Amino acid sequence: MTIVYHVIILVLGFLGHGVYSHMQLLNPLPIRSPLDPSNPANRDINYKDPLWKNGSNYPCKGYLTDSFKATAEYKAGNEYEMAIDQNTATHGGGSCQISLSYDQGKSFRVIKSIIGGCPIPLKYKFKIPSNAPSGKAVFAWTWFNRIGNREMYMNCAYVNVAGGSGDGFDSLPELFKANVALQTKCETDEGLAIVFPDPGSVVELGPDGNGPPNRGIAKCDSSSGGQAPGPKPEPPTPAPQSPADSSPTSTPAGSSPQQTPASPPLDSNPTPPSNPMPDAGGQGSSPPPAAAPAPGSSGVCTAGSIKCDSESTWSMCSGDGSHYISMGSVAAGTTCRGGKIGVA
Repeated sequence: MTIVYHVIILVLGFLGHGVYSHMQLLNPLPIRSPLDPSNPANRDINYKDPLWKNGSNYPCKGYLTDSFKATAEYKAGNEYEMAIDQNTATHGGGSCQISLSYDQGKSFRVIKSIIGGCPIPLKYKFKIPSNAPSGKAVFAWTWFNRIGNREMYMNCAYVNVAGGSGDGFDSLPELFKANVALQTKCETDEGLAIVFPDPGSVVELGPDGNGPPNRGIAKCDSSSGGQAPGPKPEPPTPAPQSPADSSPTSTPAGSSPQQTPASPPLDSNPTPPSNPMPDAGGQGSSPPPAAAPAPGSSGVCTAGSIKCDSESTWSMCSGDGSHYISMGSVAAGTTCRGGKIGVA
């Protein structure tokens, strides 16, 4: 009887791990997703696992060598919805980023940051920037869990983008990396939701619009080669979109994924994507610090913008742009100058 009891416990533990361990992207379907019905052979049954601790399978679990097969069609300037598989463990939430790469993963440009409470809702709206280049791209969703081992999760999907100008897209911030030793020495604190040093201009502060109550700052050892993301140019202000130009596309979490790619918003004159891929390129040198963004007399600021209270403390503009939220001290080895956090 005792043996049978222990066997049952082991089986239940195994099933629980297989069904509810970590999480994975549902829409758009990522490369080698076990949820993709059109790819029955080349699947990763452990897709919910994080990147390896040493970072040797960054980016995208090493799957960008697979042939390009888009699972979503996007139009620049329009809004869409990404979804996470509902059979997941959220590890107390955390912080996430959505980014695009046009050079096979050599660089990823952030188009949205979610700070705190991510991905507890399992669905998030995002907008493809009007200046996103047209053509083949890699869509990446990255997540830093708040509770549990210090890990970095990364799911990547091949997508097509149409109708974008490409002007100034490379000025968007680079994807934040941590907890992957070969890529960076940055690490995140357990029990805290990471506040990205350079989240970009599109920021969602969860869970109540004021950001996480327990805010974490990346710990980066600049002396050993890793560093926090340095100063970046200010991203361009996207052209305003009329309500008719925007229509979210969604796949309900937990429903069976379809074989057809995610549909773009309805548009009577869609612009087809161009074939050329932009030249691969690394990050350029950081520009000199710009003037710190100053709120007006009413306290209005740009959502996600950073204000240096001193060289060692900083604040971030709220998601609705109504006020600044104190984020406390910067990470060891970094300073806040001119509205940017960089290596001291």
